[in-house]
Amino acid sequence: MVNRRQKLKMCQDLAMYFVEKGKVMTANEYVKAEDSPVHLKTIKKVAKSYSRAILMMNQSCPDLLKLLVEKEVEKVEVAPEPKVAPIKVPKPVKKVVVKPAVKPAVKKD
Repeated sequence: MVNRRQKLKMCQDLAMYFVEKGKVMTANEYVKAEDSPVHLKTIKKVAKSYSRAILMMNQSCPDLLKLLVEKEVEKVEVAPEPKVAPIKVPKPVKKVVVKPAVKPAVKKD
């Protein structure tokens, strides 16, 4: 049986971990991470699923998630704007008029 203190502790640990990483990870990313604070089995025991744990974290730790949003906004503001290459306008093609060949004059005797 899981009590409220365990749920809050798990949510705070997850929120701090995601703030350090700079994003909320998917379940596959979280499993592959070597430094995760809570094992996936524990998350499933406490919250019944990873997605429900994320929802619980959103409800119990909104102040920590505001830090995450602010951190993402800083990343967006610091990112330099991409340089736009000038558009090359092709030169107009000159129409070449081909004149018909002149027939040589024929002398009549």
